[in-house]
Amino acid sequence: MAKRLTLLLALFVVGSSTLWAGTSLIQNGGFESGALGPWTLGTDYCPIFAGTPCNPWHVVSNDVHNGSFSLEDQGATEVDQAFTPTFGILITQASFWYKQDPKMGFAAVLDYSDGTQDQVMLPVDGNWDFYDLLANNNIEMGKELTGIGFAGYSDFSPDSNGPTWVDDVTIDAKATLNPPPMPEPTSMLLLGSGLVSLAGLKRRK
Repeated sequence: MAKRLTLLLALFVVGSSTLWAGTSLIQNGGFESGALGPWTLGTDYCPIFAGTPCNPWHVVSNDVHNGSFSLEDQGATEVDQAFTPTFGILITQASFWYKQDPKMGFAAVLDYSDGTQDQVMLPVDGNWDFYDLLANNNIEMGKELTGIGFAGYSDFSPDSNGPTWVDDVTIDAKATLNPPPMPEPTSMLLLGSGLVSLAGLKRRK
């Protein structure tokens, strides 16, 4: 009987923990597949600036933050990835590394299920920089985030239209909207008490 109780308690603990297991919303966030997908090319502003260097986002190995590949763009184009709509309050991690030369502009673009969009302009210094969207309160907690994009903006002069790089994009979230109906320690205590009572009844029989 004691072995059965131990097994039931272990199964309960495992079952409860899976309710809070995290899931990754981003695929190919480090571009280690060597291919662009499932990222897709978005708005292309290069035609507005005719005669300037322009090379839309593509996977490269010449400059990376980590691993063998990163994503590079030269000019003014956007790259996006859509994912399962997820409320901001469920997101546990949202970060990426980026690099831009020269010192002009770089933006992260956040898409929401209600059709709104937030563009977060970030500082650039020519080095690989880390940015945490959660720590900087960029994600709207009460809305469903449906995708993220990146856009590099240079000054569009031929002598200073440097590339932009992105690497190690991570967006993780809790796997469920429905938490356990009561705090886990309380649930375990009640389950344990019930099982002990059942064991006592069995012994009395």
